[in-house]
Amino acid sequence: MILENLVCENFRNIESQKIGFSDGINVLYGHNAAGKTNVLEALYFFSCAKSFRIRSENELIRHGQSFAHIGIEFQTKDKRKARMDVNFAKGERKAVKLMKYNGIDISKSSEFVGLFKAVLFTPDHLNLIKGGPEQRRNFVDMAISQMQPKYISYLNEYSRFLNQRNAFLRNCNATGSFDRNLFEVINEKLAYCAAMVSKQRSGFCKLLNQTAQKTYSGISGGSERLFIKYCSNSKCSGEDVSQTAERYLKLFCDSKESDIKQTVTHNGAHRDDLQIYVGKEQTDDEDYIAKSFASQGQIRSCVLAIKLSEGEIIKSITGTYPIFLLDDLFSELDNKRTSYLLEALSGHQVVITACDKHCFNSFDVNTIRVDNGTYFPERKQI
Repeated sequence: MILENLVCENFRNIESQKIGFSDGINVLYGHNAAGKTNVLEALYFFSCAKSFRIRSENELIRHGQSFAHIGIEFQTKDKRKARMDVNFAKGERKAVKLMKYNGIDISKSSEFVGLFKAVLFTPDHLNLIKGGPEQRRNFVDMAISQMQPKYISYLNEYSRFLNQRNAFLRNCNATGSFDRNLFEVINEKLAYCAAMVSKQRSGFCKLLNQTAQKTYSGISGGSERLFIKYCSNSKCSGEDVSQTAERYLKLFCDSKESDIKQTVTHNGAHRDDLQIYVGKEQTDDEDYIAKSFASQGQIRSCVLAIKLSEGEIIKSITGTYPIFLLDDLFSELDNKRTSYLLEALSGHQVVITACDKHCFNSFDVNTIRVDNGTYFPERKQI
């Protein structure tokens, strides 16, 4: 898959632009707030049908305008030309969104996600290590969704039954009534959906652990090991759907009284986590949990290894590499790590944002200067 062009109209601070990309490393450079990250945001939208920066899509529309449009032209893995478009119309509460693939309307995100694949790194992704479990679950869920769009339907079903169970708990708490048959039906459906979600997450995390170990070793110069462990709330491996569903069902039943009292479901796939360890040897000892002790340099190296590995997994499952979108990646890296990463990214299509282009002078990159929402292509550096 090769990205060729991005078209933006009234998107963020961009009035009207068409930006071309080479099939290698593309560097967008310029001052802060010039519009570099806006390009990554637009490209990422085509991979996941949502922004990585905001919740309200009204904010994507240029100030003073009532609509916005973004479109991309790219080659699929079989070298066919493809086009995707998204139109936004400003609404009172939220924007009205119209998505298209090759001119055909697409109404469901599950049918849009996965057509164009991208791996994103932003400084906020450092919270994959230090942040809460929700951030790690979201990362895993979005990665799986690009490879297996049907996974989105599992997540949606799980969310629907979880909301139903919580509503049931609130009603029980408020009225004192309890419908046992309804409770059992909701529990069974929620347990099955939780087991399906756990199975997909567990499989992805095993691949991530294998791939990220090699990548992290390269980044750290072989001085440390990275170990990633999927932690299911069910305490099962997640591989056997029936076994995991039975375990969840037991947890739902055992926690009935406390769940009704606090009107919340304490167990389920929404409590899963991803534990990340760093040490001299491969280990899952709690003393080596990266969240507790890792330095800023180790955290950045862990996240970079995870993101690069995400791209390798997408390639192994779908047959095509994603586009790598790297926001302000090199600002805190030394020359050794910068060189390693650029070498690791050679042969892939990459879009990088940076404040200047000097650290790329010795590499074969395509540079684009950014100034207040305007993009000036420059001659490719050699």
